[in-house]
Amino acid sequence: MVSIVSEFAIPKVPITWAGSSFSGNLEEAGPGEDVLDEVYGSASDSGDTILSLVFSKRITSTVTGKGTFFRITLKNIPITKVSGSSVIVGIFDGSGPSLQNYIAKIESIDGYISNGQIVPVTTYVSTDWSSTNPGQVPVLQVTFGN
Repeated sequence: MVSIVSEFAIPKVPITWAGSSFSGNLEEAGPGEDVLDEVYGSASDSGDTILSLVFSKRITSTVTGKGTFFRITLKNIPITKVSGSSVIVGIFDGSGPSLQNYIAKIESIDGYISNGQIVPVTTYVSTDWSSTNPGQVPVLQVTFGN
C-alpha cells in the first residue's frame, strides 16, 4: 500500500439554480490536455445547509495518453453566510476526523486512457481521518458565491 497526500484545488465553477438544486460545469481545453469540472447538488430552503454536493474533475492528456478522475460526494454541509459589498457568500471550513460526517464518498483514479475511458493504475482506498502528521490532516473548504 502506498500513502499519497493529495490536494485538489477547484476553480470557480459557474452554477445555475433551479429552486434549491444547482448544477454547473467548467470545461478547459488546451493543447494536449482537457479538464472538465462538474458540480451538482441541493441546498436546504433556508440556505444554511448544503444537503448534497457532488464535485468531479476529469483530466485527460492526448500527449501522455494518461487521465485522472476525482469525485467527492458531500452531505449535510453547514454553511456560514458572510456578507460582502453586495454579495452573500456561504462558507464551510473544517478539518480532522469530524469531516467523516460530511463526506459520503471519495473516488479517485489515475491511469491510461483506452477507448475514451481511464484504465486505473492507482485508485483511492481510504483516508486516515485521525492523522496528526503535519500536512496530512484532512481539510475541507467549500465556498459558494462570487
